Amino acid sequence: MELLILVLIVFVVGYLLSRNQTTIVSQTTKTSKTVTEKSKSLGTGARHGWNRLFGRWQKKPDFTTWAVGPGASELPDDFKEWLISLPENEKKEFVEALSAYASGLDFDLVALIDGRMESQPQMKRVFVETIVIYSNAYRKVAKARAESEAPVAEPPKETGSSGERQPAEKVKSRRSANPEMVEPAVMA
Repeated sequence: MELLILVLIVFVVGYLLSRNQTTIVSQTTKTSKTVTEKSKSLGTGARHGWNRLFGRWQKKPDFTTWAVGPGASELPDDFKEWLISLPENEKKEFVEALSAYASGLDFDLVALIDGRMESQPQMKRVFVETIVIYSNAYRKVAKARAESEAPVAEPPKETGSSGERQPAEKVKSRRSANPEMVEPAVMA
């Protein structure tokens, strides 16, 4: 009987200890996840604060420099020539519009320029194709706007040998040529 009581006591103590052990492990896991998340958020906040504080003095990546430098092999020649030929203010407008368009597709133009997309060659290739397609559409729209805003040229005036404007030729009416075909209007 004493042996049965001793086995029962060992069983109860073992159960209580294992339950406490599980609770301790789950609390430790929860605490480590919390610490990890907090440290990530602190690191991100510190990086943003650093960039905000000292980012003004860092040279901003330039799309045009990238397009004729490291990215030149990936872009068509006509695109590079067109981009280089743009005046500075139009280049800036194009790059801003391109950046806005790219961010709408979850692409980051700065990540492409500074080389962060090198580890994702498939996405980089798709992004470069997107840039080329967007630039073609951007050029067509700019050309259409320029043509629509340009003053409309008047048609050339017809002049005779003396330099005066000639009157238009008169053509006989079809009705007067064949009076039988003309039906009189019926009034009811």
